[in-house]
Amino acid sequence: MNHLMLPLLEVDFNKALPFGEAVLYGLQMLLIGMLIIFSVLALLWLSLELSGRIFKKLGDKPAAPVEKKTEPVAAEPTATDDYELIAVLTAAVAAMESAPAARFRVVSFKRK
Repeated sequence: MNHLMLPLLEVDFNKALPFGEAVLYGLQMLLIGMLIIFSVLALLWLSLELSGRIFKKLGDKPAAPVEKKTEPVAAEPTATDDYELIAVLTAAVAAMESAPAARFRVVSFKRK
């Protein structure tokens, strides 16, 4: 029969193998193991891609329109507000640390 696979070495495990044959057998087992692992990984990847596309198509149904309430928008803070906030933060940290404010400074902060 004509096989497309690599011819496997026939190994008699009752005898010690010469070094060359042992290396070839080890490389052959390594190659077979890696092919199996990567083919299983490819099948897993394919199944995840297909299920992702299927579930994305099922979830793309248009939602009912939601009526939004308009809320007043707060005015943008000015630069003077930032300086005041930095001063307050520095004073608060100085009070918590019981240290003079000259030992540290507030570098940045985030508004929420």
